[in-house]
Amino acid sequence: MTGPSSSKKPLFQHILLIVCVVALCLTVSMVLSNRRLISQYWTYVAVNNNKLSTVYYLLNRLYVDTIDRPALEEKAIMALMNELDPHSMYLPAKEMQSANEKLEGSFSGIGVEYMSYRDTIVVTGIIPGGPSEQVGLQIGDRI
Repeated sequence: MTGPSSSKKPLFQHILLIVCVVALCLTVSMVLSNRRLISQYWTYVAVNNNKLSTVYYLLNRLYVDTIDRPALEEKAIMALMNELDPHSMYLPAKEMQSANEKLEGSFSGIGVEYMSYRDTIVVTGIIPGGPSEQVGLQIGDRI
């Protein structure tokens, strides 16, 4: 009883054996690769002891797309600042430069701090060395 079905049986067994060996090799390779990655992760954590650095490290190693680190850092900083009180803020470098440029140069005025009360300006502070001090203006004077 040697028919076509009996010759297919050993061929099928050989193919099945090859598939099983390849699957086993791939599984062992993945396990060893993951162990190496886990070992690298714990070494990185032990050295840096910083969650944000560790997250960036893992994203850089495992994320499918490339990561724009400066943009990611800006977003992380903004998210951190949003969790604080409403008076704390973060200015990115370009905005800080723009704000500083507006403050550079010279200021002019009479050298007082004031408060407007109804239709009168009341002096609440005198800036030392300013023109108001030189002419004798005092706190409480009305202008």
